[in-house]
Amino acid sequence: MDMVSEAFMMLICYHLLLFSQFGPDVEQQYALGWSYVASISGLLASNMFFVLKQLIHELKLKTVKRYRIWKHKRTISKNNRIDPRQVK
Repeated sequence: MDMVSEAFMMLICYHLLLFSQFGPDVEQQYALGWSYVASISGLLASNMFFVLKQLIHELKLKTVKRYRIWKHKRTISKNNRIDPRQVK
């Protein structure tokens, strides 16, 4: 995740150099502006992907934990029931 973010940040910083007086003419800078926007969008998309992936993983773990607790409580309550046939 960090490598992807660093790569996008490096690409974005290189884009900024092209907007200075070292860059090409204004028409090419306009086209590079769209590339700059695409790079920032890629950075946001990749970061959102990793955040959502982690969120789904944690949600899955919590769901499994709650199911196991529920299942354990259910087995305990079944084992503690009194059978009416055994009561005299």
